Amino acid sequence: MNLHEQLLQEHSKANTALIVTWIGHDPIRFAKLMHFFLEGTAKEAQRSAWVMSYCVAAHPTLIIPFISAVFARCLEPNTHPALKRNATRALQFASIPEADHALVMNCCIDWLQDPKEPVAIRCFSMSIIAQLSTYYPELKNELKQIIEGVLLYEEPSPAFKAHSKKIMKGLGNR
Repeated sequence: MNLHEQLLQEHSKANTALIVTWIGHDPIRFAKLMHFFLEGTAKEAQRSAWVMSYCVAAHPTLIIPFISAVFARCLEPNTHPALKRNATRALQFASIPEADHALVMNCCIDWLQDPKEPVAIRCFSMSIIAQLSTYYPELKNELKQIIEGVLLYEEPSPAFKAHSKKIMKGLGNR
């Protein structure tokens, strides 16, 4: 398969599934995909982001060597929300290496607190912070405070409310 041609052929779930199947658990093929996410045009990055999130859902270890680069790309000015959305979605499935904890944690806290971020990015960030709180128990209280602040001072979407309820229950708060 010519990955570049296939990525650009069409933006559909069927095409995404085809590419995900082709990549499988092959780290070399995944690295080729990540080249488009990290260094491609806006269109290539967006298309590869969707594929990346499905690859990582199936094979969580594939993303580990790319975590810091993925977040660096997401922090670039004018980054399309699809990159952040798919990066945070993917990281929900991965065991984040300790070397990347601070970067991931800081980004996710910032995105969770930002009312301008799309709800999916905020919800996925919430899940990642909850996951990291198993390593850093003090994060549980910070996460609870952030969630309570959003619920109190914003008009969060039903999806945010439902996800925050699930997270709060997992943190030991009903």
